[in-house]
Amino acid sequence: MPEGSLSGPPPRADSVSGPPPRAGHARAVEQDYDRRTAEWREIYAGATFHDHLIRRRLELTLDLVDGAPSGAGGASLDVGCGAGQLVVEMARRGYRAAGCDISAGMVAETRGLLAREGLPGRVEQADVERLAYPDGEFAWVTALGVIEYLASPPRGLHELVRVLARGGHLVVTAPNPMRLAYLADPIGVVRGRLAPPAHGYRRHYWTRGQLRRAVGAAGLEVLALQGHGLGPFTIAGYRLMGDTRSIALGERLERHLPASLVNLLGSNLIALARKP
Repeated sequence: MPEGSLSGPPPRADSVSGPPPRAGHARAVEQDYDRRTAEWREIYAGATFHDHLIRRRLELTLDLVDGAPSGAGGASLDVGCGAGQLVVEMARRGYRAAGCDISAGMVAETRGLLAREGLPGRVEQADVERLAYPDGEFAWVTALGVIEYLASPPRGLHELVRVLARGGHLVVTAPNPMRLAYLADPIGVVRGRLAPPAHGYRRHYWTRGQLRRAVGAAGLEVLALQGHGLGPFTIAGYRLMGDTRSIALGERLERHLPASLVNLLGSNLIALARKP
């Protein structure tokens, strides 16, 4: 599933046990993204800070794929595939690429993109918490901007691990409540937290420790956990500068700050894990 606005308030992540899935929550997410298919068709070429963050998330994920020793040729699954950009990139790399999304509109977008690119791929509508794939089918499972939308993140992670082959890799991302932009503007965070959810649901935010523990509890070995995206910068929720300047300032900070600090304070977290 595509990431929603990464500048929203940071609700608490689920505990490991997690509540039972709520049909109303999943339905609200599905309807929201059915309405936003046009936005996600163009988002990787967009000029806003959010577009930049999403584009960078894809680039870093592909860096992890390209740097892994397993090589291409196996099966891959992008869960929450959105408009299909990562499915296409995996197909280009020689994987037997598959994708799924809870939104029928996003499934149609992914199928259309694969057709326009002349690439094979299997795309289905599916609930992340109930994947209809055999155990251990995929060498790579990616879930960018997914677990924060789930009624039960532990159940969703269990499904991601179930369909992952032994020795296979998982990439999962989550929005970080400890991001620099929030720490610099606590008033804006409180104002946003008090506002009602815009689309009928709230997302779960994950600290580095919460994400690492949740992935580990699902039975995986966490190989790397990085953060990225410093900004946008606000006072009391109001932007201090436009998108172009926010992107430039964020990139400058990422180049000059220690990597450990960027990993801690980035707006988005990316975890790479392996199934024993």
